[in-house]
Amino acid sequence: MATAVTTSGARYTETDGTNAYSSTSGFILKPASSRPIAEVIAEPLRPFAVTLYPNPASDVTRLSINNPSGSNVMIHLFDVSGKKIAVFNGGKATTNNISLPLQTLKAGTYWVEVRTDKESKTLQMIVNK
Repeated sequence: MATAVTTSGARYTETDGTNAYSSTSGFILKPASSRPIAEVIAEPLRPFAVTLYPNPASDVTRLSINNPSGSNVMIHLFDVSGKKIAVFNGGKATTNNISLPLQTLKAGTYWVEVRTDKESKTLQMIVNK
């Protein structure tokens, strides 16, 4: 609902689903108070998120990345001992689907870290052969 006051002092109220009419040929509205009618808070529609599928995998797995900030995405692959074994540049897209080749990896547990300038997610990945 929005409320305002005309220059002559008459109150004007409009609610959702109704229309307000006036016999006045024209008038200027000014806010009924100094408070804003609405405040807009800017937030990303969806948060930074990463999905790994299929998991477990044998030849290829895919990363689905939602990156609302659009900042550069780096993907780091670690073995179970924490040794970095690969780095991929995921680019700056806000949504991205990336295929990770697994043919050269041995069966086992790995960690996939997806990192931007502001956020990071680490996922466990299992490779079956």
